[in-house]
Formats: sequence, C-alpha cells, structure tokens
Amino acid sequence: MKSISYAIFTILILASCENLPDRKQKSIISKNVNKSEIVQENIKSDSINPYWNCSENININFEIIPPPLINDSLIKPFNGKLALSDINKVLILDKLSYPNSETSMFINFEIFGYSPKTYRIKNCLEPYFFEANNNYLKRLSFDNNKMVIIPYRHDIDGELTVLTIWKPHNDSLEFNGYFKNLFLSKYSSVIPIQYFKGFKNSYLLGQTRFGEGGNYGEEYWIAKLMKNNILKIMSQCETGGEFSDDTLKNITFEAKNRLLLFYENYYKNSDENFNKKDSISKRCILRYKLE
Repeated sequence: MKSISYAIFTILILASCENLPDRKQKSIISKNVNKSEIVQENIKSDSINPYWNCSENININFEIIPPPLINDSLIKPFNGKLALSDINKVLILDKLSYPNSETSMFINFEIFGYSPKTYRIKNCLEPYFFEANNNYLKRLSFDNNKMVIIPYRHDIDGELTVLTIWKPHNDSLEFNGYFKNLFLSKYSSVIPIQYFKGFKNSYLLGQTRFGEGGNYGEEYWIAKLMKNNILKIMSQCETGGEFSDDTLKNITFEAKNRLLLFYENYYKNSDENFNKKDSISKRCILRYKLE
C-alpha cells in the first residue's frame, strides 16, 4: 500500500514540475532583451524616454541618433527663432557631421528642435547659462547689438564648445549660423569677450577660463573671421590665477587705435581678489594689430 501511495505522490510532483516555466530559458531571454524596451511596453512613450539623462538609463550608449526616432513630445520643432524665455533649452541637432582637418576641429549641423530635457545623445547642444534676462543678452551682444554669440556645450561630457550666432529681436532670437570651430572645454568655459572690425578683417576676442583640482587659470585668444564662419586663432596668452602663496597674477587687455594690448598684472594675495590697491606691477606681454 505504501509503494502505491509513493508512486502516486511521485507522479503528482512530476506533473507539477512540467507546468512550471523554464527558469533557464527565462534567464536567457531577460539577458538578451533591452530593459528599456520591456519597461516601455506598459507605459506611455513620453513618460520614460531611453535617451533622457537619467540614472535608469545610465548604460545606454552615447550615439548620434536621428531626432525623430527619439519620439518625445517634449522636443519642439525649431523654425529659425527662439523666444527669449527658451534660450535655456537644449538644441537637438539634425545632419550632424565633423569635417576632417589636420589643424582644427570643425562641426557641421542643422537644428531639428529644442527641449527642456538633456538627452544622452551626441547630437545636442546645451547652453552654458540658464538666465533669460537682459544682462545675459547684453554680455553676449556684439557689433552694436547686431548679433548675439551664445556658447553651447557639445559632446556628452561637455568637453567641447560651439559658438552659435543669433540676430536679436524684441522678444526672440533668430538663428544666424555658428562658428564651425570646436573649442576644447574640459573643466573650462569658453566665453566671447569682444568683436572687432579692422580695415580688412573682422576679429573675435574670447576667453577660456579653466580650473581643476583647486587651480584656476585663464587664456585670451584672438581669432580672425575667415570664410564660411571659420575662426583662425591668431594669437593667445595664458596665465594662472595664483602665482605664489603671497602673489596673484592675471591678464587684462585694452584696445587702442586698432591695437590690442595685453597686460600681465601682479597683486598681493591679501584676500584672493585682484584689487588695484594691492597692485604690485604691470607689464605688456602682447601687442596685436587689427588689420
């Protein structure tokens, strides 16, 4: 009797095992299927986007992706103008390419749209500043307020900078091109300072401010405007903020009769500020003629 009961119990166990899912097969499937694809099956396409810069999608590769494939309602189409209230938005690029050059890094692109979100894709530009006010525009307005040059970070890690050109209107900015140069900006910021017109050429004076590990420095560069909005860096000078324990050093410039003069200034390191009362010495280190 015991043997019959044992046989029936064994048959029941085997039957129940046949109805269980194949754990090994399930494990193989879960490894091969993209997690974000599984999640999106049960929610709206806009609620979680695999290209958003969020911790849930940290492992997605940084790729150049056609913007229409992102399928995100937050991306608004770009029609050539941005409202002043939207200059803090991320620009989504279309037809992005990097022309080869032995001496400089260049970029070509068209703007597809803009969004308040930062995406984990290469074809986007993120503005340096997020203040939509008159002081912001005044600081970046040049050539008698005929144009505004806005720096944007390019590259996922923000290690490159693009200078875009806009035409100001009362309540908006009209896109008017960009300088094709890519500026290295790892641990630094690239800022346009002043625009000059010589007899033959136009020039842009810019400053690169950098800092890493507690050290600070700055670099001024002069660029001649060439054809097709290419900047040719003609000259540059660089300094660190701290010269020694008791001395600070910085660079200043002034324009006189189409001549740019750059000065190296030394100050007492009293409060880590460059105050005139703490000035020790000043000497001219560079003269550049604007032709």
